[in-house]
Amino acid sequence: MVQAPEGMCGYAIGDPGRASAEVGAGPPAGPVGRPDIIADAADVDGLAVRAASTRGVLHRRYGVPRQDSYSVSWQPDSSSLLVTVCDGVGSLAMSHEAADWVALRLSDGVHRDQSGMPDWSTAFAAVSGELQELGGGRDEMATTVVTACVTAITGGFRAEIAWVGDSAAYLLGLQGWEVVGGSVKTVDADGGPLVSTTQALPSSSIEVHTNVVEFGRDAALFLMTDGVADPLGGGTGEVGLTLASWWATPPDPFTFAAQAAFARRSFDDDRTVVGVWPSASTVAQ
Repeated sequence: MVQAPEGMCGYAIGDPGRASAEVGAGPPAGPVGRPDIIADAADVDGLAVRAASTRGVLHRRYGVPRQDSYSVSWQPDSSSLLVTVCDGVGSLAMSHEAADWVALRLSDGVHRDQSGMPDWSTAFAAVSGELQELGGGRDEMATTVVTACVTAITGGFRAEIAWVGDSAAYLLGLQGWEVVGGSVKTVDADGGPLVSTTQALPSSSIEVHTNVVEFGRDAALFLMTDGVADPLGGGTGEVGLTLASWWATPPDPFTFAAQAAFARRSFDDDRTVVGVWPSASTVAQ
């Protein structure tokens, strides 16, 4: 099931295809200073976090920068972990800037309304307007976004999730994967997505979707771009079984980044995923 092809990728699921071995690292991508690979780890309030973003095979081949981004921040006022994952729209040259901007601005731009719920509409409208200004009114950048506020509750955690576009949120529990945010695309016989269009920011008519889920100490929350969500799909196939095995517990951040970049034929997009597990000390309680 899992092979290790030669080339850039140390992990594969099923047939890795030829591209991962033939393309290799590819030429340097502009802008200078934008890394191909980033990874982070954090432990806070009974949670263990792993985050990674890697440039995909297609972008490495043509010298295009990684267009995904993420942010992880602690919100002391609400004792919440705020996680955001963004996927810049590939057809627009400056979309990596849009993804970076939204991930950065949402990290401190989500506030709770009088009911105590995150005011997603205000936060998304604000960053959408900022993107319009950043782009100077030109249609050169756009990004999808999925974000979640994770808060400790009695016996587990609550995740308040919001998204625009096809980046996704999943729970991984004892019964496998469950889609709790975003959308899973219909795929063809080769596993490739049949639909490639998506909603994105900026937009004059923002449609923010939301969901609230609770999970116990035997589950974990994952936010990801479609570079991971497309091959994962509903989570019942080869990719779902393999990732469930790899991510049953939090790996070290370097292994997590390498696993997120797994090779698989027909899937060559950037890969970004943030995983949030109950920490070992929490599970032991």
